[in-house]
Amino acid sequence: MIVHMWRARFKDGTSPADITAARSALSRLVATEPVTFSTVGRDIVDEGYHLSYCAAFPDLAALQRYLHEPAQREADLLILPLLARIASVDITDDPDTDLAAKVGAMFQQRIDADAELAQLFASVAGTFAA
Repeated sequence: MIVHMWRARFKDGTSPADITAARSALSRLVATEPVTFSTVGRDIVDEGYHLSYCAAFPDLAALQRYLHEPAQREADLLILPLLARIASVDITDDPDTDLAAKVGAMFQQRIDADAELAQLFASVAGTFAA
Protein backbone atom coordinates (compact mmCIF):
# COMPACT_ATOMS: atom_id res chain seq x y z
CA MET A 1 0.00 0.00 0.00
CA ILE A 2 1.14 3.53 -0.76
CA VAL A 3 -0.30 6.41 1.26
CA HIS A 4 0.13 9.93 -0.11
CA MET A 5 -0.45 12.81 2.30
CA TRP A 6 0.01 16.53 2.34
CA ARG A 7 -0.71 19.54 4.48
CA ALA A 8 -1.19 22.99 2.97
CA ARG A 9 -1.38 26.60 4.02
CA PHE A 10 -3.43 28.95 1.89
CA LYS A 11 -2.11 32.36 0.92
CA ASP A 12 -3.28 35.21 3.09
CA GLY A 13 -6.54 36.58 1.75
CA THR A 14 -7.74 33.32 0.19
CA SER A 15 -11.52 33.57 0.20
CA PRO A 16 -13.76 31.08 2.00
CA ALA A 17 -15.32 30.28 -1.39
CA ASP A 18 -11.90 29.36 -2.82
CA ILE A 19 -11.17 27.17 0.20
CA THR A 20 -14.51 25.40 -0.24
CA ALA A 21 -13.78 24.92 -3.95
CA ALA A 22 -10.36 23.45 -3.09
CA ARG A 23 -11.90 20.96 -0.67
CA SER A 24 -14.53 20.01 -3.24
CA ALA A 25 -11.89 19.44 -5.92
CA LEU A 26 -9.94 17.17 -3.58
CA SER A 27 -13.09 15.29 -2.63
CA ARG A 28 -13.82 14.62 -6.31
CA LEU A 29 -10.24 13.49 -6.84
CA VAL A 30 -10.18 11.01 -3.97
CA ALA A 31 -13.49 9.56 -5.14
CA THR A 32 -11.76 8.16 -8.25
CA GLU A 33 -11.26 4.42 -8.81
CA PRO A 34 -7.57 4.08 -7.90
CA VAL A 35 -8.07 5.35 -4.32
CA THR A 36 -8.52 2.68 -1.64
CA PHE A 37 -9.28 5.09 1.20
CA SER A 38 -8.99 8.82 1.74
CA THR A 39 -9.74 11.84 3.85
CA VAL A 40 -9.77 15.56 3.16
CA GLY A 41 -10.10 18.08 5.95
CA ARG A 42 -8.57 20.61 8.26
CA ASP A 43 -5.29 20.03 10.03
CA ILE A 44 -6.02 19.75 13.75
CA VAL A 45 -2.40 19.41 14.91
CA ASP A 46 -0.63 22.39 13.38
CA GLU A 47 -2.54 25.63 12.96
CA GLY A 48 0.08 26.70 10.40
CA TYR A 49 -1.69 24.47 7.90
CA HIS A 50 -5.27 24.95 6.77
CA LEU A 51 -6.03 21.83 4.76
CA SER A 52 -4.81 18.24 4.88
CA TYR A 53 -5.32 15.38 2.49
CA CYS A 54 -4.60 11.67 2.53
CA ALA A 55 -5.16 9.09 -0.22
CA ALA A 56 -4.10 5.44 -0.27
CA PHE A 57 -3.41 3.16 -3.22
CA PRO A 58 -3.02 -0.62 -3.24
CA ASP A 59 0.06 -0.51 -5.48
CA LEU A 60 2.23 1.52 -7.83
CA ALA A 61 -0.05 0.87 -10.82
CA ALA A 62 -3.02 2.38 -8.98
CA LEU A 63 -0.95 5.44 -8.04
CA GLN A 64 0.05 5.83 -11.69
CA ARG A 65 -3.61 5.73 -12.79
CA TYR A 66 -4.48 8.29 -10.10
CA LEU A 67 -1.80 10.70 -11.28
CA HIS A 68 -3.39 10.70 -14.73
CA GLU A 69 -7.00 11.09 -13.64
CA PRO A 70 -8.52 14.23 -15.21
CA ALA A 71 -9.64 15.23 -11.70
CA GLN A 72 -5.94 15.30 -10.66
CA ARG A 73 -4.98 18.08 -13.06
CA GLU A 74 -8.24 19.95 -12.37
CA ALA A 75 -7.51 19.90 -8.63
CA ASP A 76 -3.91 21.01 -9.14
CA LEU A 77 -4.89 23.92 -11.38
CA LEU A 78 -7.47 25.09 -8.86
CA ILE A 79 -5.54 24.53 -5.63
CA LEU A 80 -1.88 25.30 -6.36
CA PRO A 81 -2.41 29.02 -7.08
CA LEU A 82 -4.08 29.35 -3.66
CA LEU A 83 -1.21 27.82 -1.66
CA ALA A 84 1.55 29.55 0.23
CA ARG A 85 3.13 26.36 1.56
CA ILE A 86 2.76 22.60 1.31
CA ALA A 87 4.36 19.61 3.01
CA SER A 88 4.01 16.22 1.36
CA VAL A 89 4.93 12.73 2.47
CA ASP A 90 4.44 9.21 1.15
CA ILE A 91 4.29 6.12 3.35
CA THR A 92 4.37 2.47 2.33
CA ASP A 93 4.45 -1.04 3.68
CA ASP A 94 5.82 -2.32 0.36
CA PRO A 95 9.23 -4.01 0.82
CA ASP A 96 10.52 -2.74 -2.57
CA THR A 97 13.62 -0.71 -1.65
CA ASP A 98 13.37 1.19 -4.95
CA LEU A 99 9.76 2.26 -4.41
CA ALA A 100 10.63 5.79 -3.24
CA ALA A 101 12.60 6.41 -6.42
CA LYS A 102 9.80 4.95 -8.55
CA VAL A 103 7.14 7.11 -6.88
CA GLY A 104 9.31 10.21 -7.10
CA ALA A 105 9.99 9.55 -10.78
CA MET A 106 6.25 9.17 -11.48
CA PHE A 107 5.45 12.50 -9.82
CA GLN A 108 8.36 14.23 -11.53
CA GLN A 109 7.48 12.81 -14.95
CA ARG A 110 3.95 14.17 -14.58
CA ILE A 111 5.24 17.63 -13.70
CA ASP A 112 7.89 17.62 -16.42
CA ALA A 113 5.26 16.75 -19.05
CA ASP A 114 3.09 19.76 -18.19
CA ALA A 115 4.73 23.21 -18.23
CA GLU A 116 1.73 24.85 -16.57
CA LEU A 117 1.82 22.41 -13.66
CA ALA A 118 5.60 22.73 -13.37
CA GLN A 119 5.28 26.49 -13.01
CA LEU A 120 2.53 26.16 -10.41
CA PHE A 121 4.44 23.61 -8.34
CA ALA A 122 7.54 25.81 -8.48
CA SER A 123 5.54 28.75 -7.11
CA VAL A 124 4.59 26.97 -3.86
CA ALA A 125 7.04 26.76 -0.98
CA GLY A 126 7.50 23.40 0.66
CA THR A 127 8.25 19.78 -0.01
CA PHE A 128 6.63 17.45 -2.49
CA ALA A 129 6.73 13.72 -3.08
CA ALA A 130 8.80 14.21 -6.23
